[in-house]
Amino acid sequence: MQSSYPLNAACVAAMQEQVAREFEAFYAYQALGCYFEHPDVALFNVASYFHDMAMEETDHAKKFQSYLIMRGVQPVFRDLKAFN
Repeated sequence: MQSSYPLNAACVAAMQEQVAREFEAFYAYQALGCYFEHPDVALFNVASYFHDMAMEETDHAKKFQSYLIMRGVQPVFRDLKAFN
């Protein structure tokens, strides 16, 4: 169901930016999870924590995207910054 009341452009831009930040956080948490999961480090509980946090960030992004779609706005995807 689409809303007939359009969102303010600044609000849309802020929400699009937040979606990107949620995916950047996912990327960072996933990288940390992989680091701690590596056999040379082998801190599997720490790795599991970061993998769980990564999934939580994607859930946040999906909620923002669903809201934008409900309000008639197409979510924008942008390139993610590399995590070092």
